[in-house]
Amino acid sequence: YKDGFRYTSDSMALYDFICTFAPKGRLFLDVGAGCGMLGLLLGRDFDVDLNMAEIHTRQAELCRKNAADAQTTKVSI
Repeated sequence: YKDGFRYTSDSMALYDFICTFAPKGRLFLDVGAGCGMLGLLLGRDFDVDLNMAEIHTRQAELCRKNAADAQTTKVSI
């Protein structure tokens, strides 16, 4: 979309922080996923089953589109 919030550098900072801990386990839950940036990066770099939750319709649509564009089959939104 040409207007509205997408993501900020906060997503990248949180991604870097999480990576320092090398996530363990198979299930990752991203609550308030927004456009899916953080979850999709972690899903790309770690062998996890990704679940994303977003209550805002437009953001959830972007999240679904971004997951489809990333061609990942380990995502549920």
